[in-house]
Amino acid sequence: MSEENDFFSSAGSTEGFNEDSRHKGGGKAVDKPGFYHVQVGSVDFESKENALPFIKITMVVLAGTHEDQKTRKIYHRIFPKTWENKEKKSGKLIDVDPDVFKGFVSFLYGFGVLTDSVFNKDKVRLSKSDYERLVNCQAIVEVSLVKGNEYFDKKDQVMKKGNDEHRIQWNNQVYRLNEEKVADVPKDHDLASDVVYRTGDQSADDLDEL
Repeated sequence: MSEENDFFSSAGSTEGFNEDSRHKGGGKAVDKPGFYHVQVGSVDFESKENALPFIKITMVVLAGTHEDQKTRKIYHRIFPKTWENKEKKSGKLIDVDPDVFKGFVSFLYGFGVLTDSVFNKDKVRLSKSDYERLVNCQAIVEVSLVKGNEYFDKKDQVMKKGNDEHRIQWNNQVYRLNEEKVADVPKDHDLASDVVYRTGDQSADDLDEL
């Protein structure tokens, strides 16, 4: 068979494409509020001078409230540290407030990375590896339209308004696939049947009634 008639061959350009950029991609973001069955595609850790380090979690929509959102992306950031001087956004980096930390725990629990053994503990420590384990995990997330905040642009010396965006507003808006609250949320049943939570406390057998 000639190359012209080989339906499994392809050709294209890789200009500007290298090893560093091969995992970076576009993909339309979700643009409607609702509940979505998602799978984590990637977890990136970013740290820059004079800025709070953050964890960027990219999720792909498998199913949900709006069928036309399938395959779209949801981007979520977690800031595991805060400034010692929050008003001036300066000083050393310290642990976040207890309520914020509980949101981190809730997020990881919803994706099955943590078990209920983390609840009601005097001290819990989350590490980078806990977030790395999110890759390929699934959950139901609630997406809201979040209005952009006003901020002072130092360059132009004027107040500006940030962009509105559809995203997970709070870290606790993440639910395990079999939670009663999300029982009626449309799910990709084929992919849901492959779910085995990383902690081993919930297997695919538990999801038969989805």
